[in-house]
Amino acid sequence: MGRVYRRYKQWWIDYYDATGLRHRESAGATKTVAQDALVKRLDEIIRGKFSLPKMSKAITVEEMIRRYWEKHMKDKRGNGAPVVLRRIKRDFGHLPLTQLTVEEIHGFIKTVEASSSTSNANRYHDVFRALLYKAIDWGYHPGPNPLKKVPRGKPKKHRLRFLSPEEMRRLIPACSPRILPIVTCALFTGMRRGELLILDWANVRLDRGIIYILESKSDEARELPIPMTLRKLFLSLGPKESGNVFNLPPITLRRHFLRAMKKADIQGFRFHDLRHTYASYHVMKNHDLPTLQKLLGHKSPMMTQRYAHLADAHLRESVDRLDDSLGHSLRAVDPGTPLLPADNPGT
Repeated sequence: MGRVYRRYKQWWIDYYDATGLRHRESAGATKTVAQDALVKRLDEIIRGKFSLPKMSKAITVEEMIRRYWEKHMKDKRGNGAPVVLRRIKRDFGHLPLTQLTVEEIHGFIKTVEASSSTSNANRYHDVFRALLYKAIDWGYHPGPNPLKKVPRGKPKKHRLRFLSPEEMRRLIPACSPRILPIVTCALFTGMRRGELLILDWANVRLDRGIIYILESKSDEARELPIPMTLRKLFLSLGPKESGNVFNLPPITLRRHFLRAMKKADIQGFRFHDLRHTYASYHVMKNHDLPTLQKLLGHKSPMMTQRYAHLADAHLRESVDRLDDSLGHSLRAVDPGTPLLPADNPGT
């Protein structure tokens, strides 16, 4: 079986050979031509005369990375992909794309995991996989994607980390002027690091009190309200019609943030935990997970559910306070006065 589909103004065919391997090919500018090409491939498979189509654009991994960066990644700052792509280029750059093997890639991912963490290895897995899917889409690789057979690791579960009020009081004065604006914005909006690093003045509408997030991890746009403290911060930065708001390279942010953590004597805290801090205090104050899901840009409610226990804890505290208050009032009542009306079978 197979199918035809359109992508980037070009028609493609998608089918499986006799061994169960999946293949995708660029097949022409019209649906009719693509359907004819699919029928031809399926007929070849049935008659046992199928062979892999020759790639007219055999390129190396290094060349693919260059084209991928120019066409797809150049304007996406702050997502960590450049570091990953440089490592892939170093280890595989000399190889033709078609010579990449599942075993070599699996070994590469395991090496990254051994030297850093499972989460970091999964980041390499995701970037490598996306790179090869683009190579298939652009006709540089016949498919299937080798990363489909390389499993992602299962990161260890960690305690949700957010700043206590005391830690926040220590953090703010410990931040250098270079990072104080972006740290403040993270605390007041819960924006991801990548979203903050590419935030453009054109998407900060002080007249409407809204920040527009147009590029995000979930590929979904969202709007964030600007509280008064953050509005004052933006005004102090000198708003412009366009241009990067914070103008801060990722490595500079990392170095200054680590210094601030050390100066404030805050342990086991990452920049991403500022997002957890925003979310945690939002839930503890408002007990509203659906709204938090929209503010954080989570596709699934399950992502937001990790904060539910905070809402439950504060609801219990509210009930306990009510219980104390009612208990005090009831203790003030004359012991001889019934708390509930006596049963009266006649009524």
